[in-house]
Amino acid sequence: MKKLEKPSFRECTKLFMIVFTIIILSPVTTTADDNTSLLYRVSGNGLEQPSWIYGTIHMICAEDFFISDAVSEALKSSQKMVMELDMSDPQMMQKMQGLAMHPEMKNISDFMKPEDAEAFNNYLTSRFGAGLEHIGMMKPFVIASMLVMTQINCDRVESYENYFLTYAIQNGINIKGLETIEFQAGLFDNIPYELQVKELVAMINDPEKGLAEFEQLVHCYKNQDINCLYEAIKESDSYIRDFEEILLTERNKNWVPLLEKIMTEHQSFIAVGAGHLPGAKGLLYLLKEAGYTIEAIKE
Repeated sequence: MKKLEKPSFRECTKLFMIVFTIIILSPVTTTADDNTSLLYRVSGNGLEQPSWIYGTIHMICAEDFFISDAVSEALKSSQKMVMELDMSDPQMMQKMQGLAMHPEMKNISDFMKPEDAEAFNNYLTSRFGAGLEHIGMMKPFVIASMLVMTQINCDRVESYENYFLTYAIQNGINIKGLETIEFQAGLFDNIPYELQVKELVAMINDPEKGLAEFEQLVHCYKNQDINCLYEAIKESDSYIRDFEEILLTERNKNWVPLLEKIMTEHQSFIAVGAGHLPGAKGLLYLLKEAGYTIEAIKE
């Protein structure tokens, strides 16, 4: 298995589409519930017909990508596709490109030690053909998504979000986004800039560590074990886990009333990052607490 060919600078800007890669699979408090599944049936509490919740990993090597028969059947029975973002929005790419840059056009090198800036510039130039002068004005979380793409061992990557988006478009299924891209990009504005830059430096100083963590996440995902995903993240030292309230908890709470309304009106297939599902603050528990029956679908 070989690494991806060096992407062009233009291609790198498109990686904003999968900006919530392994980063967003942040830790949550686990419970005794059975979380050895990625697909869950939601019924009861006045629903005339069930809906489905599926936990995605936002990026995975093509050879590891899979869609189970149960997921295919759930898709066939669904009348609406619910995702974190409505990626069918024709203005999405334009919005993403605008949000990718620091609003004051500050360069991340201003937040680095001179020796780190030099090493980072060399790393970017060797892999993207552009250094800090250009890429450095992008927001750290966008640069992080670009770095991930240079460090994983894949001939080609797949996205579950892209798969479900394509399925919905081809089958005439309406797509509903739970959030806007402006909101998601703004989440990182709540995290100290210096911490985000520090994480970027760590990514290039120890790329093998990031690769090992990604491979462990994929291992857990292929086993359809979202508790295993939790453990994998807990063992990492990413600063993201310190901002769980912002990145997961509050978002989960905000999604519940939206999902209740959607599921009442349409039998839906709901695809969100797997990190949103488990735990006492996860979607599965919150929906169960709201009166719904949650059933793990296994094969």
